[in-house]
Amino acid sequence: MPVGAERIRIYALIAAAFVVIAAASVLLAPQRAGALQRCRNIIMQQNKDSCLSYLASQTRNVSVCGYMSRQSADYCYADVAKLTSNASACTMISNQSETYGCVFGIANSTGSYSTCSYLKGEQREYCIEEVATELGNVTACSSLNSSGAQVCTSAIYLGMAKSGENATYCAQVSNNTDQGSVASILALSGAYAGSSANMTLESALNPVEYLQGNGYGFSARDLCYITVASSARNPAACAMISNTTLEGICNQSTYGPARPNLNQSSALPSTLCSQYAGQNYSSCNDIMAITEAVSTGNASFCASINYSQHRYLCYAAMARDYNSTSYCGYISNSSANQECIQNINYNMTQ
Repeated sequence: MPVGAERIRIYALIAAAFVVIAAASVLLAPQRAGALQRCRNIIMQQNKDSCLSYLASQTRNVSVCGYMSRQSADYCYADVAKLTSNASACTMISNQSETYGCVFGIANSTGSYSTCSYLKGEQREYCIEEVATELGNVTACSSLNSSGAQVCTSAIYLGMAKSGENATYCAQVSNNTDQGSVASILALSGAYAGSSANMTLESALNPVEYLQGNGYGFSARDLCYITVASSARNPAACAMISNTTLEGICNQSTYGPARPNLNQSSALPSTLCSQYAGQNYSSCNDIMAITEAVSTGNASFCASINYSQHRYLCYAAMARDYNSTSYCGYISNSSANQECIQNINYNMTQ
């Protein structure tokens, strides 16, 4: 066959292939449209919704949901939104609580707190708080208003302190004694099972509920210290509690067999406090010094603390832990010295 004829034959085959492809695309479009129409032509609403729901999930086409009954459409929007990670589909849901659940689910699964912007007002705030605490993302908290950011940040650090039995994180927890603020931090952190406005701790620390109900103000930071102290059987963290009544409960909560192989000094490297600044940095160093003093029995760690009140608390913690008034002798303040001795003498008589 001549070269020219062969070339013409090849061109003809290529042209034919294009015709077939074009014809197929023309035919497929009516098929898709036909599937939608067939679903819509079904008389029984339940069967019609089932057909449309399947079509929407297969095509990932959220507009199909609009042909369904209201309740079924809401489920359809949520399903397509989840399949496509497209939170805009969530906004088509008529029920606000279901809209929230839809947006939050996508934000949490993708790790993107900016997805919460599909919500408005308080729902947006709640969404960011929950995503931030779920993922431990302190940066996300900064997008909230000042009070919300404080609750959000505090909840994250409280959770970290409890899970890691690390009291240095407590310095970043709010010291606000407002009951509503404390309750919000506890509930958001998930640090306490069944947390609610009554701020019940664990069953062993139920006196805290009584104290709060009778006007003894304490902060989420105080609760952070008592949590670490009771969990690790380490009274050093109790010395950082600002509420003296709660400090007493904290001391009681640490009674019991010492935790095996508890080495707080190795758990708190000297570089850890470098992440903090100002007062938080000083508090972190003081906690480390008190922990070292109690765990090693070496009072020189207490002497390294500049803030006198914390230094006295360090000696008192050693006296309490070793049940010896000799450590009280290091306290130069006469009233603090007498209080230390009285507490130890009282413990000895019990």
